[in-house]
Amino acid sequence: EAARTGQLERVVRELLTDHYDPVYVASIQRNFAKFDEARWVEPANGDTTTLAAVARDLLQTTS
Repeated sequence: EAARTGQLERVVRELLTDHYDPVYVASIQRNFAKFDEARWVEPANGDTTTLAAVARDLLQTTS
């Protein structure tokens, strides 16, 4: 119904959250045993300097 009435944002959101995400998460957990232990990073932006700093930090904390 939402697709027929042009509610594209709603359609995409429902497809992703109800169908794609659960399968994706199950696949990640099945294929990457330590996924739940992974460190999450959220760079402030995508510029080269910021990403390089994040990479350096990750390398220091994992080596």
